[in-house]
Amino acid sequence: MIWVAADNRFLQDSLTMLYALNLRLWYFALAQMGSMAGTIQEHERILAALRRRDADEAATLLEQHMHRFREEIQQVLGGSKRVGERDN
Repeated sequence: MIWVAADNRFLQDSLTMLYALNLRLWYFALAQMGSMAGTIQEHERILAALRRRDADEAATLLEQHMHRFREEIQQVLGGSKRVGERDN
């Protein structure tokens, strides 16, 4: 919904491709990711910022979310994270 709201076809196409690649990593690492409670809370905070129309806060939260996810995936792929272990 955020991509569509941006009304930028180039952005939508780029993010669709990145999403497909990200989804492959997600399925590969899902069993080792542990609890999703922290991720759900991040999504809730992002949604709340969007509902408040607080673009700066939403952007900050999205950036933090993406960086945390990248670090977690890197830990899983690098073998330094065990099944059920999660950073919240």
